[in-house]
Amino acid sequence: MWTATDAGRAERAELGLAERETRLHVLGRAGRSVTWEWIPERDAVSLFPAPKGVFDFVPAEGLRTSADLCDLVHPEDREGLRGAALQALEQGKAFALEVRLLPGDGRVRWLRLRGRAGGSGRGGSGEPACLFGVATEVTERRRTEAALARERERTEAALTAIGDGVVRTDAVGRVEDLNPAAERLTGWRAEEARGRDFSAVCPLLDEATRQPAANPVEICLQGGAPAASPAEGLLVRQDGSETRVRVAATVVYETGGHPRGAVLVIHDLSELEGVERNLRYLATHDGHTGLVNRTEFERRLRQALARGARQRLQHAVLYLDLDQFKMVNDSCGHLAGDEMLKRIGSLLKCRLRGSDTVARLGGDEFAVLLENCGAEMAHELAEGLCKEIRDFRFSWGEKVFSVGASVGFVLVRPDSDVGQVLGAADEACYFAKEKGGNRSQEFQADVLSLAERSGRLMMINGIREALDERSFVLYRQPLQRLVASGPELFEVFVRMIDGEGNLVPAVTFIPVAERHGLISAIDRWVVRATLETLASGAAPGDACFALNLSGQSLGEERFLESLLFELDRHPVAPERLYFEITETTAISDLGRAMRLISILRGRGCRFILDDFGSGLSSFAYLRLLPIDFVKIDGQFVRGIVRDPITRALVESINHIGHVMQLKTVAEGVEDEATLAALKAMRVDFAQGYFVGRPEPFGRASPRPRRPAARPAAALGPRGG
Repeated sequence: MWTATDAGRAERAELGLAERETRLHVLGRAGRSVTWEWIPERDAVSLFPAPKGVFDFVPAEGLRTSADLCDLVHPEDREGLRGAALQALEQGKAFALEVRLLPGDGRVRWLRLRGRAGGSGRGGSGEPACLFGVATEVTERRRTEAALARERERTEAALTAIGDGVVRTDAVGRVEDLNPAAERLTGWRAEEARGRDFSAVCPLLDEATRQPAANPVEICLQGGAPAASPAEGLLVRQDGSETRVRVAATVVYETGGHPRGAVLVIHDLSELEGVERNLRYLATHDGHTGLVNRTEFERRLRQALARGARQRLQHAVLYLDLDQFKMVNDSCGHLAGDEMLKRIGSLLKCRLRGSDTVARLGGDEFAVLLENCGAEMAHELAEGLCKEIRDFRFSWGEKVFSVGASVGFVLVRPDSDVGQVLGAADEACYFAKEKGGNRSQEFQADVLSLAERSGRLMMINGIREALDERSFVLYRQPLQRLVASGPELFEVFVRMIDGEGNLVPAVTFIPVAERHGLISAIDRWVVRATLETLASGAAPGDACFALNLSGQSLGEERFLESLLFELDRHPVAPERLYFEITETTAISDLGRAMRLISILRGRGCRFILDDFGSGLSSFAYLRLLPIDFVKIDGQFVRGIVRDPITRALVESINHIGHVMQLKTVAEGVEDEATLAALKAMRVDFAQGYFVGRPEPFGRASPRPRRPAARPAAALGPRGG
């Protein structure tokens, strides 16, 4: 029988149901979420709205019991879900957890469940105990968090591996973190530095005044600038020691655009200074013998000439060329030749006075500067050196070699210049070799005038005739890409055809052309001939070609005008042209060089700084000149396999070039081991005989010009 008690219970049940429905409707306003209720007494699950319209992983039959839900939950997360639900029921507390789902499509989903206990099932309320709450899919958030975590791990790994110190600060300049390199630089451990002001952890001093330098964090955060210009100064470590550093600061912004803090990169310049010291040494010394090189010898000779003019001192210069040296290279290879040059260099230093300067000029040629030395002493020393080298025996394996030397010497007049002195000593050496070698010869203008007329002047006339009759030919040598793909790149060389149709190498006529003002005309010919060849389709349409420019051309206004004229006249993309210059040629007239480079780069041409390291005393001009490539001098590259110091220098030059966003080229690659080492360093290009030898490029060789009597020595390099 239906009783009032039953009616009251029914009414209360209806009210409880209405309350639950209202609760579910309110919770169901949470966007892409569903509200849920679970009544353990009946193991009944209610969802609103229909989950199929919100979650694509819900089965067609829906979720009616807790077992239906558990079937979707990852096995490793089921116990955690059951435990949280039962604990919430027993203690009447709220709970929240995230579980993985494994629907039938194999893709893992994440579901966030939030809920609390409701009803009691006791006290005659008629409302059974239940759990109710909101279920939200958080798969995308989880994936984003996982991606951020991976990115954070990669960032932390990079910060750990990076050689520069990295410091992170908050919005008021307090240190939040240091990477390992910053810990080594500052002497502070990250946990000790956190919360301290940047200026306390990284105090910076002005190197000149030794006063506190401006705080780069304050410049950024308070000045409103997104980044502070890199500044150099002294960093005072925690132990009080100091090191030169360069500091760059950048503001990090929150999503709303407000500064969250700053990131500072601290570069230790002491390592760079070490590289520069080694570069300065190698820039002034020969890598094989340890003697000073031509550049340093000319500098010292210039200083000696100035002192001689002021103090009326007599100096002398000796020029030595080994006889029969080629036989050592041909018989035993270049390693044997290098070792022999090293021993002869030591022999020369031991035989001369401590105040004398001995230099290796290149190949098998040496020079000696005898300061405060008269004619009699110079003659005695020249004869003594001839005898020392004549008596010297060089053994390599089972072979023993003896060589001689042709020595020319000149007494230096106060009004002489470096070029005149070396030219006179060279002529005297040449004359000694013409007389049979293994002897010394003092420079005497009246004795050597015939050789000069028949050699130098005929070479000059030959160059002029070649320019008139277009008796030059182009050669090209490939530069092999080691890192990235791209168009082919070649360097263009020029050769001359003599009256008999013989090929004259550049090393023979280029120095004469430079000395007598003809090199710009040759440069113009090379530019014109290269453009004509490219316009004729003699090379792939995207291949690029590097042309050497002399210092005379860089400083000559008419050369720039003629070059622009040729670019306008020929249908060749300027992007295919690269121009090679050396630092020495660029800084000889820096203003005009910078103007020429800027104008041609504006047209699309690119520039290569050639022979980097052979004449640099610092990286100043590498920073200043607007170039695109840096070519590492071959004297360094050839030694990277057997000399760890030279290898470290090449690695440093390559790294610095890449930091400055320059491509790097290693020249002088002559064997597979060197090429493999360069690939490991990730040098961009390699050039040398192992990569590819020069080959004819462009039009066929011209017919021989009319025969002309010419000494053989004037047509090829002088050799033993």
